[in-house]
Amino acid sequence: MIEIKVLDKSSVDKEELLKLTKNQKRNELGRELDVKENEGCEKLTNWLIDSFLTMNFLAYENDELIGWLGAAEVVPPTILLYENHPIIKTNGEKKQIAKKLLQKSFEYATKKKIANIRVFVDVPEAKKKRFLELEQYYLHAGMKQTHTVLCMENKLSTDKLKGIVINSEYHIESPNSQTPESLKNCYDKIFTKSFDNFTNSLDDEERKFWNTIASRNFNDASIVIKKDNEVVALILAVDYGDNMELGPIGVVSNHRGKKLGKVLMEECLSRLIKMEKTNVYLEVDQTNTPAINLYESFGFGEVSKKHGFLYKIIAKN
Repeated sequence: MIEIKVLDKSSVDKEELLKLTKNQKRNELGRELDVKENEGCEKLTNWLIDSFLTMNFLAYENDELIGWLGAAEVVPPTILLYENHPIIKTNGEKKQIAKKLLQKSFEYATKKKIANIRVFVDVPEAKKKRFLELEQYYLHAGMKQTHTVLCMENKLSTDKLKGIVINSEYHIESPNSQTPESLKNCYDKIFTKSFDNFTNSLDDEERKFWNTIASRNFNDASIVIKKDNEVVALILAVDYGDNMELGPIGVVSNHRGKKLGKVLMEECLSRLIKMEKTNVYLEVDQTNTPAINLYESFGFGEVSKKHGFLYKIIAKN
């Protein structure tokens, strides 16, 4: 008999969860863990329990922990599942246990009046087998795949810069000198009617959050392009220490075809090089061929794919 319990971080047994995490890691590698890998599991488990997860869905069989699904309530009202969960330890029917855990999270969301449960799974080639297992869990429980993005990385150097000069009718400014409304208007025009499948999966409440780019912690490599006092293109760079992440990146539709995308990349990457940054990262929908071609021309290459899944709670009248 499988029993599912719902516990917050103050009620879980961290050592019990660590054992489950290490067991999953051993199964993925097909061998015992070395010292560094054991330390990595400990660090990850501590971070999940202490800093990220707000709720834990645990499966027990005869009082033994055999499954863990970690989740966080985020803004806007969304439950975000941890990307490498659920972890299942059993020789029994893993898919059914995973389904029970996921359905318990759906029930929890319904009680909390939270409409969306999402998970984003980053999949380098080495973890493809694990992803296929997780994908089965999500789909079997009723989640739908919304999008796949390419995770692209660039080891910065001047070799890929092209010396592109902006057309005289446009000019470059800092996002910090713009009003929040002007940035939001630009973002809305770029992404509201988008071929970006993630953006298309957002509901109205989620859009309000994702479109609030003025509050994001972007640095001095970020730029906007303006024409006649209107922001018509932007690229934001967020500093994570050793790594920089770019995004959102875009050009308003009626200003495309004028090399503004190339200007954005040229100017932003040039600034990052001057700041002595060495590694930069971005994500792009795998169907967005023009953007992928642009990024590749500046030295970006795919390092993994990130798959998004969604379960939407349908309100009952």
